[in-house]
Amino acid sequence: MDAHLAEVSALLAQVGVAERDERQAMIIDPSQSSSDEYEQLCAIIDDNGHFLTPELATFLKRKCQIELERSEVERAGRSLLHAQAISFHHQTTFQQFRRIQKRQESTQRPSIRRSHEDLFEPDTPDSPSDTPLDTLQRQIMTQQASILAENHVEKVIRSLPDAWRVVQINTQLFLQSRFKKESSEEAIRSTNLPLLITQIDCGQNELVKVAEVPSVKRSDRPTILSEFQEILHTHRQIYTKNQKFDRVAYNQTRDELDDRLLTLLDTIENRWLGFAKLTLLGRPKDPERVRLTDQAFKKCVTKLKLDHVQKSWLWNALDGASWLEEGHLVQVVELLTSDKTVAKALFKAVQEFGVNNPSAGVDRHPVVLILDKDIQLLPWEALPMMKNQQCSRVPSLFFLASLYASHHQNKASVAKVGVNNEKIFYVLNPNNDLQKTQDRLESPFRALSLGEGFVGEWPSFPKIQGALSEMDAFMYCGHGSRLKTITSQEIEKLNIRALPLLFGCNSGRLERLGRTFDPTGTASSYLIASAPCLLGFLWSVTDLDIDTWTVEFLEHWLEKRKGQKDFVKAVAEKRHCFKRLVNSAATVVYGLPSFFETR
Repeated sequence: MDAHLAEVSALLAQVGVAERDERQAMIIDPSQSSSDEYEQLCAIIDDNGHFLTPELATFLKRKCQIELERSEVERAGRSLLHAQAISFHHQTTFQQFRRIQKRQESTQRPSIRRSHEDLFEPDTPDSPSDTPLDTLQRQIMTQQASILAENHVEKVIRSLPDAWRVVQINTQLFLQSRFKKESSEEAIRSTNLPLLITQIDCGQNELVKVAEVPSVKRSDRPTILSEFQEILHTHRQIYTKNQKFDRVAYNQTRDELDDRLLTLLDTIENRWLGFAKLTLLGRPKDPERVRLTDQAFKKCVTKLKLDHVQKSWLWNALDGASWLEEGHLVQVVELLTSDKTVAKALFKAVQEFGVNNPSAGVDRHPVVLILDKDIQLLPWEALPMMKNQQCSRVPSLFFLASLYASHHQNKASVAKVGVNNEKIFYVLNPNNDLQKTQDRLESPFRALSLGEGFVGEWPSFPKIQGALSEMDAFMYCGHGSRLKTITSQEIEKLNIRALPLLFGCNSGRLERLGRTFDPTGTASSYLIASAPCLLGFLWSVTDLDIDTWTVEFLEHWLEKRKGQKDFVKAVAEKRHCFKRLVNSAATVVYGLPSFFETR
């Protein structure tokens, strides 16, 4: 381990020099042709791929743009998979550097008697030399040299479970120009953005396909992003009570807000995504459903000459047929054939299959979302077609593979051994200012036989450190997500074993840090520290609604005999049980999309 740390430390010490040299090397001649520029871009990416800096992501996006202009959409999707990985990789790299520095400092200190509460105790012959965090971060580091290799994407995809489906959604914002006076959090108000959606079927039958989604015509209405920002702004404002508080007007505004959000979700699903919404559906679990879809697929495909990607689109169209409006189905058919007679027959066959085999209510395998910085705050999991869909978010495909490998290789991971009620550590109302929340939750927590808890006070740093490192789950019920006795940087230094459940406003929100880096937040810190996954909320939620939901969800998940053993599936099944849609839509899971069981 010491040799490995020394090697990585020496490598990271060169980052500043490498970034300087990289910027000097990354000079594109604006007068050259598109073909020459593409060749130069590929050369720059090859020459500078040993250090994955934000500048490299910019060049990968430009490479993607040229590939789109050439109609090489599959290659463009792979370029975006690489570009999306770089920012979070950068954050993890420097956190690993800080961990290494801390370890080196601790080994250089005079030998003294150490407390069991010392967070940075160096490895000893009797201590495990390889934690899940070490495995995770070492894999991320070693990917640095190969992440841009031609066949690396395929290797990563094949390393993931066959049942998983990964969907990366990027705006084509790099094709637009933005005014510098516009703040980083301000929605794009001038136009709805076109999207590039990359769907990845994982495992040994790996397949990557890409859908180009045009922008929605705005007409005289607000853009999708600006309408969403306005909904959130109104949501925050209506809960500010004053002496003139009007309960009737308050309830009316809340109802109107839910109606606006429901309309917006329908617009995203049916007007913005169109037929490309098929990419968000997980693979069906029911063998009979698969058999019927295969049977219909074979009948349709005999009349067509399709490549493997087109065949995948046809199978998706049959599986999700009842979710497709007529216009969406026309778009799919146009992808598959230009023969009008064949197209008419194909349209009828897919439509009839959807009527006889509804897509709604089908139990499906997990979907993992990778969302770029301009659309990551949107509640994709709350789309009508995603009801009960097991789903999580990760920063990139490569991080997902590293996180999966680190827990798959660890026999003691919660992802393998499951969650024991008695090993759930909870913090309830630590600021002692949510008495009603405490009254609503304290008794149900006792009834569920949860483990150690702190009510009305903050646990000490060693207590939180021990809970995150040793318990099966860590549950926080209070304001926000930032813990008073431990910072985000300290969280990143831990080897987290527990599954964090953060029942607080904005606990799953990621904030923009300028224009170069992707958004980051509390969720990022837990993922960097190897947490298997976590539950959070994208924006503010109301106390009564979240408290009621917390009890209902925990009973659904942890009940010994009838509980839903898969944690992420339990979240999906209870997401719609909030009283208000605006609270339901805020619910989000980051990390692994499945694996979890309760004992």
